[in-house]
Amino acid sequence: MQRGSCVLVALLLLLAVVSCSDNDILKPEPEMAKIGELSSDDGVLDRGADPRIIPPHARPHGKTYGEWSELWWQWMASAPPTETENPVLDQTGELIDYAQTGSVWFIAGSVEEGVVREATIPTGKMLFVCLSSFSASTYEGYGETEDELRATAAYFVDFIEITSFIIDGVAIDVGEPYRVQSEDMFCLTVPDHNIYDWYGIPTEAGTICPVVADGYYAMLAPLSAGDHMLYIAWTFPDLAADVSITLHVVGGH
Repeated sequence: MQRGSCVLVALLLLLAVVSCSDNDILKPEPEMAKIGELSSDDGVLDRGADPRIIPPHARPHGKTYGEWSELWWQWMASAPPTETENPVLDQTGELIDYAQTGSVWFIAGSVEEGVVREATIPTGKMLFVCLSSFSASTYEGYGETEDELRATAAYFVDFIEITSFIIDGVAIDVGEPYRVQSEDMFCLTVPDHNIYDWYGIPTEAGTICPVVADGYYAMLAPLSAGDHMLYIAWTFPDLAADVSITLHVVGGH
């Protein structure tokens, strides 16, 4: 996993995706559901240029991107750091439905190269994708104050480059507007075998506070029924990761 995200989503999860060729990855797939079909209460009608993405200034389902990033980290940290239990380390897509509830499902990037996943999801779900991110906590010795923790997280994320984010063959520009910090300091509740153990800090099951996160995320409008392809790739000095995800979207919630 990232240590630092999505390990940075490699360093914590220097999460949130080069061995597959572009020709294989970029094959067009069925069109996504239009954001215009969603309620204006989500703030998505005032959107950016690309209709696939809920803009970062919106409040999908009443929460900011920063608030969704906190929930993403809590979701990821609740799973043991193994290929068969943690969505960030998932090699096949079998963990797509891990602890997924409500109208928004979380999508994790990868922390290694050449990962290929295939999974089935229900229609009508927004997808909050962690492309790559970093968390910092007092527990890890990254600072005592919120300012210190945010400065540490920002320092590491400054080195991340999202080299590709492709949806159904269309490259999406996810630059600085899609880099967000957690809205507040928050807590992570971890199991006995957990991500802190994974990166060398022996940790018993319990709650870690305070934590902040910084990184790149994208909230996708619900995908139309059919097959869709996501591709995520990022780099960090001396480190690269990518994942291609085939999603079979089927009717029913």
